[in-house]
Amino acid sequence: MLASVIIYTYKRKEFILKAVESVSSQSIPRSDYEIIVVKAFRDQKIDSKIDGLVDKNLFVDEKGHGKKLVPAVIASRGEIIFLLDDDDEFLPTKMAQILELFKHHSDLVFAHHSITKIDENGLPFKGGEEAVPPRELMLDTSLISRRSISGFIKYRANWYSSCMAFSRKSLLKHLSFLEEVDQSIDPFLFFMAISTVGKMILVPDRLTKYRVHVSTTNYLDQYASYIFRKHTFYSNTLRIYLIALRMTEGLPSEIFVRASFFNMKLITTFLSDHSSRREIFTAILSVLREAKTVFTRYSLVWLTFSAMKFATGRLALRLYYLYNLVEFNRMTSEASNSGGL
Repeated sequence: MLASVIIYTYKRKEFILKAVESVSSQSIPRSDYEIIVVKAFRDQKIDSKIDGLVDKNLFVDEKGHGKKLVPAVIASRGEIIFLLDDDDEFLPTKMAQILELFKHHSDLVFAHHSITKIDENGLPFKGGEEAVPPRELMLDTSLISRRSISGFIKYRANWYSSCMAFSRKSLLKHLSFLEEVDQSIDPFLFFMAISTVGKMILVPDRLTKYRVHVSTTNYLDQYASYIFRKHTFYSNTLRIYLIALRMTEGLPSEIFVRASFFNMKLITTFLSDHSSRREIFTAILSVLREAKTVFTRYSLVWLTFSAMKFATGRLALRLYYLYNLVEFNRMTSEASNSGGL
């Protein structure tokens, strides 16, 4: 069973060689997998090192995630396809463990696992690890329900593309839609997997080093610009969810994608400076109607803030900003005290 690993970036250079080295030094024979790098830059020094470690080094001058990934998927030959962000790293036994799952479950279309956080220097990040599921979780994509999918969402299997592995068919089936996606690639890839007939698995093992950039991932500036930036991001993500709704029309996964769309609609409505009380109320009702399909603690948080905005107007936005400011300060303080970032 040949596997393919696609490492993708836009124009960021500082970590890509470490990402490549983490894949080239896997515990399985190198002949069992190919490495494909896709990036939007050429650098003689970096390329001279990468070329000796990878099978294909593709230049794709596109910023959109989908337009970068599609050529790499088409160029790949593996039955199983792994993804890796340029600033993350695989642990040495990752591919062996995940490939064993695909060998054991012939109808598996998607596998996800937990992360271990590292800082910008590659050292353990002590700002708090995410919880892991107590056991392996399995989902049949033809029998999607709130009960079957709740664990996958709770433990963020719809995020962290560096933790995702796919059967080839789960990516090829919806490749034309993937090309339209220019951000929020992680949930869209999850939508692609859940729209393919088969099984999905989530394992608790921490098999990928996820690099935390406090300065960018959680950047928290002045109130007005922070709210504007958040609203822009979530509005663009809502557009990606509309693509997913087109992709899943008439499929069993449509009910989940629709519920996810209304959750995202609630967020964008809350973050908008111009949303009316009627729009807020409608968004809240939509999420509550879809709660039978998907409802997480994140849904509860956004419902709470939205209810506050319905009652208090823009004051709720201020409270949301203060809530994030407290969380940001807590995380950076823990990281600093532990010798992390």
